[in-house]
Amino acid sequence: MDIGFRYFGFDLNLKGKEMNGMLKARLFFDRITAEAFVNDGAESIAQTLTPVEGARPLEFHVEGEAKIVSLEIHELRSIWSGRHESRVP
Repeated sequence: MDIGFRYFGFDLNLKGKEMNGMLKARLFFDRITAEAFVNDGAESIAQTLTPVEGARPLEFHVEGEAKIVSLEIHELRSIWSGRHESRVP
């Protein structure tokens, strides 16, 4: 099954083999990177991008029919928060 997503105007597409009629996808996004892993990493893609102004934040598309059975969204904190910048003299 072809699965893909559009993140701020950039298309990323993968082919995944259904297992028991299901396809498992894990998606990770930050300000300039999108990563997708299908079926625990059997297929994967990573892309650095610059968001397109006015584009929708996130869209999913598949070839044929699909149903989202479960969707979890987790917001990650910055690893840079609260760190002091080092300065070179």
